[in-house]
Amino acid sequence: MLRRAFHSTTSTSLLRQPISPAFTKMESSPSFQTLLLQTVPSSISFPSGIDSDAPPVITDPETERVIKLAAQKIRDGDLVAFPTETVYGLGANALSGKAVERIYKAKGRPSDNPLILHISSLPMLHSLLLPPTDPSTPLLSPLYASLIASHWPGPLTLLFPTNPSLIPTQTTASLPTVAIRLPSHPVARALIHFAGVPLAAPSANSSGRPSPTRGEHVMRDLGGREGVSVILEGGNCEVGVESTVAVEEESNEQGGRGDLKVLRPGGVTVEQLREVVRRVDRGEGKRERKVLVYSKDFKDEKMEKAPTTPGMKYKHYTPSIPVYLLSPVLDDASSSSLPSTSTTEINDSDASNTLSTPPSSTAPSPNLSSSSPTTSKLPTPLEAVFSLLPATTAIPSKPIGLMLYDNSPLSLLLPSPPSTSNLSSSSLSPPATTTPSPPISDSHTYIYHPLGSLQNPSQAANRLFDGLLRLEREGCGVIFIEEGEEEGVGRAVGERVGKATGGEKGRVLVRV
Repeated sequence: MLRRAFHSTTSTSLLRQPISPAFTKMESSPSFQTLLLQTVPSSISFPSGIDSDAPPVITDPETERVIKLAAQKIRDGDLVAFPTETVYGLGANALSGKAVERIYKAKGRPSDNPLILHISSLPMLHSLLLPPTDPSTPLLSPLYASLIASHWPGPLTLLFPTNPSLIPTQTTASLPTVAIRLPSHPVARALIHFAGVPLAAPSANSSGRPSPTRGEHVMRDLGGREGVSVILEGGNCEVGVESTVAVEEESNEQGGRGDLKVLRPGGVTVEQLREVVRRVDRGEGKRERKVLVYSKDFKDEKMEKAPTTPGMKYKHYTPSIPVYLLSPVLDDASSSSLPSTSTTEINDSDASNTLSTPPSSTAPSPNLSSSSPTTSKLPTPLEAVFSLLPATTAIPSKPIGLMLYDNSPLSLLLPSPPSTSNLSSSSLSPPATTTPSPPISDSHTYIYHPLGSLQNPSQAANRLFDGLLRLEREGCGVIFIEEGEEEGVGRAVGERVGKATGGEKGRVLVRV
């Protein structure tokens, strides 16, 4: 028998209500007070665009007051968490090594992991860059100028040669380059403008944890942490995953131009970058350069040892509970003409519930994958879920977290298709054809967090981190995430999920 209950998700309108002092006090540590201050992003505008340093127009007096208060905290050397269109950032004066060190301490972040500078205008960018040795050389290359014109303000970070006379080594992790972006969120831009300095700002979470996309996520994680004086609440982040990081490589050819390398996929897609590269190269009558994606199209051992951008070296986006990726594979009745990739299978004989990679096994790409000779040996989704539950007596009392796409091969196999608009819970029974190992009860509660449409990966990007944090907060003992298509922003979603699950060892093929 299935037991079913529904838990409504937090309404966006509720996030825009004033935060009571009781809430702030409850979430803060007695050792350091963190203020959670509400803003109204829609009250902020920048009529002069990014080419001007003119101040924003803010029609809500309270929003203007709290942003200016936060800006003063930045100038005083404190840390301020603020919303961007990607995730919430933890900002400090990027030009103060002492202030930047407080970021590393508050997050527990390794000091060799460089930070991204956030700016409010192009004049601020120009003030940070090294002037060209040849006065006739433009400050920005034609490709960078076009990328900025197309995607700033927005979720795109570009690497530049650092200016050591301005930017301290704490910000760049002593690297010769500096990462810079201009966010589109009005609260972020207004804060940077009134602070009068660029902000060094990684995601506002403890190092290695899922990135926050709501102010409440930051308060639960960093509220009361030493140095974190203010959290500006600006609603749910629109994109939901971090910015794309790209660099234009130098060319070894005389008068040549280097390819564009994507060091981290994010809110600006590889397809969008290719369009800009194509437009610039055709306009100059030159050969079209490549857009190369790190880990997929190229590897760089030197860069891996000394990463030029966040997210390349350390484990990221991981809650305190195990996370697995479920990769659907069509069964033997379907077409076998689709491409195949390497895979991981469940080793049922392993008492520790670890995964093993058979040396000759092959399996199709995610979501509409073709069958292979080993398909019949793959577990069904329910077999996989119950086989991977941790071997502990505590697990029967903890729900299973499921993050699935609407009307996908996996969500349709649930005993009772869940609501796509609510966080819902019900009970799940192990399949009659298998004996769970280790043995568990005959039914198990699961909590479902929808990832949105399989055809619209931007919905999954928006919901991914919130889902990981919510399912952890709801007391789940393990989380299973359905694999999506790695096209468009789905590439960024796949990269984050891969890091959260520990790569291929956390990927499980399931028969559908």
